Amino acid sequence: MERNNEASVSSMKISEDVIASVIKYAVCDVDGVAGLYGRQGRNSDIRRSISMELGSDFPEVTVKLLVTPNCKVSRVCENVQKRVRDDMMSMTGIALSKINIKVEGIAQTVNA
Repeated sequence: MERNNEASVSSMKISEDVIASVIKYAVCDVDGVAGLYGRQGRNSDIRRSISMELGSDFPEVTVKLLVTPNCKVSRVCENVQKRVRDDMMSMTGIALSKINIKVEGIAQTVNA
């Protein structure tokens, strides 16, 4: 009796929208982040805040964000990079080559 020794090849594809959502939730959970830059309400396009270069084996992402007043910006950026890298790997299995952070501003506080 002969067995077929051909390997079964399977693949998995993850939507860019899913990747952007993982990044959004990771970023917004970091202390010192006020939110993503350019987001105007719940249904706005997330691609204004998160851009991706998915051409290579290891994608590159750029995240534009607002920080809270009186935070240490360098520390916030480092924490965002670590959180995004860890969450992407654990949730999707995708390793990112670069995580670029652009701090576009400081969130305004409202005095009542």
